[in-house]
Amino acid sequence: MGGAINRLKDIELKRRNGIKRDKEETLSDGGGLYARCQKGGFITWYFQYKRRGSKVAVKVCFGRYPDLGLKTARELRQECREWLVLGKDPKTEYEHRRAASAEPVKRITVADAINYWLDNYVRARRKRSGLVISRMNTYIISTIGSRPLDECSAGDWRDCFSKIADKYPYTAGKLLSECRQALNYCDAFEYATSNALDKMTISMVGGKPAGKHARVLENGELIDIWQATSDGSLTPYYADLMRLLIVFGCRTAEARLSRIEEWDTDKWIWTVPREHNAKGGIPVRRPVPDAIKPVITRLIQANKKTGLLLGVEKQETTVSAWGQRAYRKPRFRHTERWAFHDLRRTFSTYLNGTLHIAPHVVEQLLGHVMQGVMAVYNRSEYMAEKTDALNKWVEWLDALASG
Repeated sequence: MGGAINRLKDIELKRRNGIKRDKEETLSDGGGLYARCQKGGFITWYFQYKRRGSKVAVKVCFGRYPDLGLKTARELRQECREWLVLGKDPKTEYEHRRAASAEPVKRITVADAINYWLDNYVRARRKRSGLVISRMNTYIISTIGSRPLDECSAGDWRDCFSKIADKYPYTAGKLLSECRQALNYCDAFEYATSNALDKMTISMVGGKPAGKHARVLENGELIDIWQATSDGSLTPYYADLMRLLIVFGCRTAEARLSRIEEWDTDKWIWTVPREHNAKGGIPVRRPVPDAIKPVITRLIQANKKTGLLLGVEKQETTVSAWGQRAYRKPRFRHTERWAFHDLRRTFSTYLNGTLHIAPHVVEQLLGHVMQGVMAVYNRSEYMAEKTDALNKWVEWLDALASG
């Protein structure tokens, strides 16, 4: 802890505060005090020292700038240095004092920890970051977000998740997994530490694991939806969206983001660009079945100004939420939950099992990447086979709907 002290200037901290960066930066004020400029733009004060007889550095977190200013941070550093001279441990003394009296130091809350993960990891690395952020804001930050993280016990977290699980067990399970990831991330980068979720399982809070609710729609449910896409009972946007999902077995994002230039009405082929194929990362070429061509023509004519096939680009979270609730709408009143992705699974199951379409044709329609030997030697797009499959699929739907 030798060398010059009071190296930092407040104007330097103000300039760096709130600025996101590619990697963390450490600014030393000397005497063991330093400011850590984190990727998300936060600046946190630390005092570092070594206990007598130990080579391991110990860190004391004072709090965030500007809630805790440069002057106050230096005063806390001086106290820590005085404790060292007296043979006392600064980390222990500092924590005891905080516990004994109210401190003007901002404590890291549950919301702070969650947002640290969202800002530094989720936004940059998750393709469907909007859904994660929406879930966290709706169910976690709005309920226990203001609680200091170190005061939020395992029981508090359990109560939060259990309340969610009463109505949405799959969401509760997903949130528990994501919150555990968030706390592990905070701990890994020394932002905050909490072990409250380490031993908690999804079943302990009444939740259900993701994926267990995936299902294939029954004939009656499928026909209800198919008829609703053309009987005027739904808003045009969602009627057209669900028609595309059922006919093509596409991902929701592929239809939601589809632009008119993707549709070749001379060859009647829909080419999904690679950036919209979230899992495969390759363009997906699907033929347009005869019965749907008038629908596509209508959409193209109606939405030329926006360039989007469905006219507008609704947010992923908005569309997903509508799809999660659709089964309960008066037009359907289905007793068992389904979501938009279940339409894709239903498409695959019916084409394979009911219409006996060759598996490699179905895989190409789904936009899956071929595996193994097929990926190396088979470059055919099977356009004729895919056209025949989709025509048979729409004919089967119409026949079932007509009784």
